[in-house]
Amino acid sequence: TEILQWSSRDGRQIEGLLHVPASATHRTPLPLVTVIRGGPAGHAPCEFMGKRFTGVPLCISCLIKRNYAVFIANYRGGIGY
Repeated sequence: TEILQWSSRDGRQIEGLLHVPASATHRTPLPLVTVIRGGPAGHAPCEFMGKRFTGVPLCISCLIKRNYAVFIANYRGGIGY
């Protein structure tokens, strides 16, 4: 897992988490799934290709085990930001 940070157009810092399979290298091309996270005050359910998972951690581990990279982006303006 790697924390990624970038600046939005107005200069605010935004962050997200990138999860990749342990076997991946920087040269390994992987399909990427983006999960929009609800933040501490909300929850965005995880659904992938019509299959609903009970929680984001399960979804992430299932996708990583299938050699997907998963990027979880924080909502902008969440509590604490």
